[in-house]
Amino acid sequence: EARVPLPESPSGIRLVLGPTFMKPLLDGGSGEVFEPAGEFRGGPGATVGIGYDRGPVGLTVLMEFAGLEVGEPRERNGIGMGRESATARGFAGLVHWSPRWSVRRWRTVATAGYARQQVGDVQLATDLLPSILQHATENGEPDAGEHVVSVSGGGARLGIGMERVLSGEYGLAGRLGILVEGSADLSILGTATAETRTGPLHTSRAALQDAGLSIVPRIAVLLRWSPRSASAR
Repeated sequence: EARVPLPESPSGIRLVLGPTFMKPLLDGGSGEVFEPAGEFRGGPGATVGIGYDRGPVGLTVLMEFAGLEVGEPRERNGIGMGRESATARGFAGLVHWSPRWSVRRWRTVATAGYARQQVGDVQLATDLLPSILQHATENGEPDAGEHVVSVSGGGARLGIGMERVLSGEYGLAGRLGILVEGSADLSILGTATAETRTGPLHTSRAALQDAGLSIVPRIAVLLRWSPRSASAR
């Protein structure tokens, strides 16, 4: 039998830390903001968080950051410069649930909740800015220079993963588990910002029309550690 009932579920405070990989898929107006720069490519990042378990149900608050690339490789004076750098950062408040069965020694963990994302930090020249940001910059008279552009918003996160508890196997203190999880944010990134980096510092912010539904899929390998190994049946 592949599925084995688990005799107990952990309870108590839990710390979360681990690497992640994400790739923004922007839609509608949020995607149009970055059309001059090109398509986002996925990149690695990190996740940190804290949570509380009560038996099979728990709450987790996470903060995330990833380094991305956008567009095609560039050249300057015949020298390859690589792709333009970009970032994705976010905050999530999640509820997770672990059914009382496992696949071999791995426990299933399902998550759902609210996620807030900011994608961008992409440099665009003034003439490539969306018109809605150009009009807001420098009182309608934008400088000729570079601007750092991002979009932000919020939505739902859904995920599913498998966790293996290592405590008891290697004499580890507390309860340590490894969670391998795939998840996706379904977000409306409806706010665009442009920060002027040439001349006086100025930040423009505008609401996007028809922002669309953007998807940010991710894969994470997380260490979940509880200082106490208390359990709830």
